[in-house]
Amino acid sequence: MKKILIFMFVLCMLVGCNLPVDGVAEEDIDAPVVSVANMVEVVNGQVTVNTPECSEQAFVVGENEPWVAVSLGEQAMSFYSGEKLIDQFVISSGGSLNPTPAGSYRVYKKYDQYQISENNIGVVDGIWVLFFHHEYSVYGGDWNDNLGLPVTRGNINMSIEDIQLIYEQFEEGSHVYIYN
Repeated sequence: MKKILIFMFVLCMLVGCNLPVDGVAEEDIDAPVVSVANMVEVVNGQVTVNTPECSEQAFVVGENEPWVAVSLGEQAMSFYSGEKLIDQFVISSGGSLNPTPAGSYRVYKKYDQYQISENNIGVVDGIWVLFFHHEYSVYGGDWNDNLGLPVTRGNINMSIEDIQLIYEQFEEGSHVYIYN
């Protein structure tokens, strides 16, 4: 039954129909709707996320394992538990001079607070910081009045309230998938 529902959802996404997400219509979600349904396959409770834009062709998450998909083109993040979409958020990624690297990553370090260097404004206090690739992180901050625009030094900035939900669920090793 699960495979049929996922197939129907993927088919619907391909032909462009609007399906509600967990009982919420797309127009009721504040953040841009970003779907990775065509990348997700569920077999025996294992969720496989196909990642065509990076060298790692797929990663597997547990049925209730938290992970995020970040759309650089939409400036949006989708937060999942296994195959279930939990929430979506507006983000700001890196600008053209300092782009956020697309790819499949794992969080390697978490900090409640960490000083982050950002474009033209110097060092900012990052709250609920998740490092995922070299010096790149996902973090909350109140400095950015332009969420939804690519204005960072390559980090993924979001509201403090939004990142807290993810930070509390994520552990070192949680997946961060970033695509164009």
